[in-house]
Amino acid sequence: MYVRIYQDKKSATQSAPIKGKWIVEFLPNLAGSYVSDEMQWNGSNDIQKQIKLEFESFEKAKDYSKSNGLSIIYEDGDQGEKIIPKSYLDNFK
Repeated sequence: MYVRIYQDKKSATQSAPIKGKWIVEFLPNLAGSYVSDEMQWNGSNDIQKQIKLEFESFEKAKDYSKSNGLSIIYEDGDQGEKIIPKSYLDNFK
């Protein structure tokens, strides 16, 4: 079973810096998915794809994954574009 480890990003409505939670998310197992004959809905027998675990550090998340025999896919989230502060006067230069 594969898990994805990534750092949570702050939402657009927050102005404070993020605390740095690390998320362990189970990747879906496509072998257990099916399509209903009557309604053509997609379904799955895999409930682990609904689970997200939060850890304080990357090391704790990695240790949890290794101790449970899970394969890790690490995603290094970019911090976004750096904002260069400028004044209103700079628009007229």
